[in-house]
Amino acid sequence: MFVIHNPSDILWYQNLLDVVYLTIAVIAAVYSRRRYRDGRPEYAVLMVAAFVYGLLLELWGMVVHHSYTQGTFAVMLDWRWVPGFSDSTLMPLYVPFFYPVMLFLGYKLVEALGIESLWQRAIVGGLIMSFLDAPYIIEGNLRHVVWWTWHQWDLYQLWLGWPLVDMWWQMTWDALIFYLLLRLLPRLTRRASVGGAQAHASVLIVAPVGIAVVVNLIGPFLHLPIVVATYVGGRQWPVVVVLYVVYLAVAVRALRSARPLRVETVTAVCAGIYVVAFVAMVIGNDVHEGRVPFYAVVQVIGLVMIGVTLVFPAVVASRRTDAAASQRGLLTG
Repeated sequence: MFVIHNPSDILWYQNLLDVVYLTIAVIAAVYSRRRYRDGRPEYAVLMVAAFVYGLLLELWGMVVHHSYTQGTFAVMLDWRWVPGFSDSTLMPLYVPFFYPVMLFLGYKLVEALGIESLWQRAIVGGLIMSFLDAPYIIEGNLRHVVWWTWHQWDLYQLWLGWPLVDMWWQMTWDALIFYLLLRLLPRLTRRASVGGAQAHASVLIVAPVGIAVVVNLIGPFLHLPIVVATYVGGRQWPVVVVLYVVYLAVAVRALRSARPLRVETVTAVCAGIYVVAFVAMVIGNDVHEGRVPFYAVVQVIGLVMIGVTLVFPAVVASRRTDAAASQRGLLTG
């Protein structure tokens, strides 16, 4: 089931990535368990749904589609012992935790923005996922890093080593996951409050697996615009730009009426770990290249936008406090 390599024989980029994702996964799991006990099941449901969703995607990609090959990490999962998986390549240990970690971070960041409309919150969540994905997806395909190697595929039109179809996927499928979770949340909360093994099983097993399966079934249809653009001989980037502009427009509109919440410590800590780790990698890339390559600039933009998303609620809250104080001063004066 496991193939172990000496960590000292592995690049520090790989070892750092393992530590980052495993650390955030543990923090997120502990937090989700505590919130579940407090009557807040959404985080636990999201973590389980993301885990199942990610495994379905990764095993499909590794066993059936063969669209990429994973790089070498200290601990690799060997699925070839499972019947029907004999053609599978090895999977780095961090991969099953990647989806819960990324979706947990994205959900917590968009949650703090205080967007009331569910569909707008989901769309802005998809936009935030692109910020989180940028440093990771660009890093992984660098030839001095090699977290994976993309194989030849008609739908792979690369920008800085980032398949545009991957960007589209993160922004649309993840938005769908957020929306389904938000729509189900009132029912899940009521169900979890009932107690009992059957109620908890429906919340922690049936609902997450249902979300994962539904997204994997509906998700391919979300790719139709970019698939059509590709197979009529066009370029993907205009379609992706349109999607990005639409998401940004939704974000601007949503944030005008949003009522930001206090950023929780767990959000700041997990986002901080993520950003600091990738800043270290970006610096390593610059040293390796002997310059500041354009791909590093894009990575930094993604990291900066994560920071902006993180501090935005505090800035808005401070401005509202100052405005309220000024209004009180005018009334008393």
